[in-house]
Amino acid sequence: MTDITIPRGIYYFGKIPGQSPAFGLMGQVMANMRFDSSKNQSDRLACALGWVAALKLLNSGAIVGYREYTDLLKRECWEAAESAGLPKEIVEMVWFADKTNSFNSWMRVELIGLLADFAEQFDPAQQEFADAVAELGEHEARGFDNGLCDAIINLLKAPAGSSVWIPFDVTGQLTMRALRQGLFVVLDGPMSSSRSLLIIRLLAVIAGTSHNLSTNAEMPSTEEDEVRKSFDYLIACPPIGMKIPLASGWRLWEGFEFGLPGSEAIYKRLAGLTAVQLDRAESWAMAAMWPRIKFRAVFMTGLNLLFAKGQEQRLREFLVIGQQQPMAVVTLPPKLLQFSGIPVALTILDRTNTNGATRFVDSSSMTIESKSTMRFSRQLDSAKLVQAIEREEDIDDVAKSVTLEEIAAQECNLMPARYLKALADDDIDRVPLGELVYEVIRAPVVSKDATAVEVQEVNIPDLGRWGALEGPFLKRTTVQERKLTQCSLLPEDIIISIKGTIGKVGLIGNSVNVNGPLVCGQSVIAIRPNRNIVRPISLYLYLRSDDFMSQLEAFRVGAAVAHVTPSTLLHEVRVPVKELREQERDKELFEELCRLECEAEAVYKRIDEIRRSL
Repeated sequence: MTDITIPRGIYYFGKIPGQSPAFGLMGQVMANMRFDSSKNQSDRLACALGWVAALKLLNSGAIVGYREYTDLLKRECWEAAESAGLPKEIVEMVWFADKTNSFNSWMRVELIGLLADFAEQFDPAQQEFADAVAELGEHEARGFDNGLCDAIINLLKAPAGSSVWIPFDVTGQLTMRALRQGLFVVLDGPMSSSRSLLIIRLLAVIAGTSHNLSTNAEMPSTEEDEVRKSFDYLIACPPIGMKIPLASGWRLWEGFEFGLPGSEAIYKRLAGLTAVQLDRAESWAMAAMWPRIKFRAVFMTGLNLLFAKGQEQRLREFLVIGQQQPMAVVTLPPKLLQFSGIPVALTILDRTNTNGATRFVDSSSMTIESKSTMRFSRQLDSAKLVQAIEREEDIDDVAKSVTLEEIAAQECNLMPARYLKALADDDIDRVPLGELVYEVIRAPVVSKDATAVEVQEVNIPDLGRWGALEGPFLKRTTVQERKLTQCSLLPEDIIISIKGTIGKVGLIGNSVNVNGPLVCGQSVIAIRPNRNIVRPISLYLYLRSDDFMSQLEAFRVGAAVAHVTPSTLLHEVRVPVKELREQERDKELFEELCRLECEAEAVYKRIDEIRRSL
């Protein structure tokens, strides 16, 4: 080989505010490889990590007989690196186009200079390349917020040397943090792919922790020992909202815990086989993987698992009543999944937890400024979250310990807001909202019949004023004439939004039907107060209060579109009731609010007129 001059001293890393050295290196290496048309983006990412891993082995002296940076231009050097832990697949991927071992293109020469400059400024083993891979967005799955990854590892509470099963870690962020804690990590799982396993193996080589990594989980081959625990700990972050393809090998990973109350609703024996009766990835993972764990597991799921009916309801009943679990449930701040706005939660199951209570935490306010200027978001404050879970005393609106009996009485609902949003004055006499309501009017079914009648429709944009709603309303719909009487709104009916933007309220005025019949839109309902118990204006003012909104937040469900069911609204919301004579005074308060609203509107109208005249 002729002498080759490696360009040096021209690359700098970590100089851009908020950008990690590992991210800077990976970005430049990927840019260097963009001219290699023989590889797709996933191949280039693997090759980029392969070069960093080879550099790490070369500098540490692990490649016998090779010491110089220029040795990385020889295929023999890479083949010798296999005995030091470099995956054979990456050698073939880097050198597949060159069987003569003499491929020294300008691209590889520049790449050597890039890696050499990095190695002289930083120790690759001390850099978080897994986070850099996730931020690049080139991989086959989303990455996680760094603070969320730290929180999950800290909540696991696994001592060094323990075995941890991490079946869904495509980016390697959780695996690398576990390896740095001295844990033995097993990666194999229902969604493991050869490419994702290769990337994580390369990350482990770079960090010098590959000796504690296994990509082959030894699962029981028979169902005779159904309660056998295969791993000490588990971190499971299954794909959110995915319906699992049961014919593609997911059944191989199922564990079972028969004999507990509710287990017959989760597990089923049929024709000599046992299977989990759940087909959504999040609920399936909790039911199938938890039986294989000896001590503790942390699950990251969507919010639906915490409150939804059907199979999620059966699973929660099994966890709370049958297994006396979980230990803690945490709702997380938004935008912790990179390239996704799906809200998520953490559920911690612990076999050593015997206090008969669950710790509920709302961590929406537990964020810190992100160091990255590339992502306009905040990171989860993992230390504050762990502290809130471990504290014994309650923290107003943030953390509370609730007994399993109380949870069972709430239909095993595991949404923290259900238990954290307490009533403002528990000593006030209250009654369910439904006891004050004479009738509930829902949105009518839209009719496309030629004989249908066109009517006005009140919806969320019309709500939010203190003054009564008089119309006319812009939106129209068509209703069968024979059904119009039962769905038409009357003066002093109260409108409440229950879907989307929940909790907006309006009061129907006395002249509302001058412009024709009026009905509810699809996102609202109307309640007709029982005037023998409560005055409509008095009830309307309460429904505009912070006390009512606090209760409504506790009962909201829906991960994508928030909503409150009419049944929950009528039976769970509790309203303080005053004597009818005291309620008469609320009319004066209502009139004052309407007057102030009109005055404010006039002021802002005048301000706008002056602005336009400038």
